Amino acid sequence: WNMQTPEGGWGIHIESQPTVFGTSLNYVVQRILGVPRDDPRLQSAREWLRPRGGCLGIPSWGKFWLATLGVYSWDGVHSLFPEMVLLPEWFPLHTRRLWSYCRTVYMPMSYIYGLKFAGPITDLVLSLREELIFEPFSKVNWSKARNFIAPEDLYTPHTAALELFFTAVDVYERLAVPWVRRKAMEWIYRVLQSEDEFTNYIDIGPVNKVINMLCVWIHDGPASSALARHVSRLPDYLWMGRDGLKMNGTNGSQLWDTAFMVQALIETPFRTDFADVFRKAHDFVDLTQIRIDHPD
Repeated sequence: WNMQTPEGGWGIHIESQPTVFGTSLNYVVQRILGVPRDDPRLQSAREWLRPRGGCLGIPSWGKFWLATLGVYSWDGVHSLFPEMVLLPEWFPLHTRRLWSYCRTVYMPMSYIYGLKFAGPITDLVLSLREELIFEPFSKVNWSKARNFIAPEDLYTPHTAALELFFTAVDVYERLAVPWVRRKAMEWIYRVLQSEDEFTNYIDIGPVNKVINMLCVWIHDGPASSALARHVSRLPDYLWMGRDGLKMNGTNGSQLWDTAFMVQALIETPFRTDFADVFRKAHDFVDLTQIRIDHPD
């Protein structure tokens, strides 16, 4: 509750104005944690969301998470086109050409999209549909909702090229060949497994880690050893701040910090006073090296 704004919503960071993304996801979390729908703070959040179209105006990552929960429909999400991983590597949009953070988030998202996975439709999920979508769920124009993003959340207007791409992949989705989809999904999951194993289940960052973890839960089951290893690494990202539990944007920058600190100390006239510091820094840098290549 510490970061709820006077308007009744939540932003995407502590100094942000309220957004549909921040408000919808924080609202869902509060309800999952047991806060009743008639709590005055949640009532304020709904009143803020109402004139903005409710959670239908949430951006793409929010649509993904709400669809995964069953609060939103996958019909309202532009195709994430899992088959993109099977395109020729020279193709400009092949996943190997994407920035690493984009690629490692896109791939597990596309895996879940390919399955159209959604959790159980519980009483809470049905209630959230009613609380966050201000029209009957069965009456929503999901094709229209794909392109609808609230003004507060639309940082960069969609270009004509992006709209053309969305149209193309949405048309493909209706024609997708099952065996090609399966091949793409198998390829994606092998890559996810490789990243999990090679990073000891930390992954490149917290966003793709939790999506990878969900993929493992879906593919291998809740009793799998891979899921247990994923769960064991969650504390690497979580920490308790003055105003509540937080999640790091990475699992830390310790190696960078150490390298820069050593460089700075070497440049001083007192470098000989830091021999013990340099020895310990050397040991730490040595410890953090990746010494083997993944088999694949």
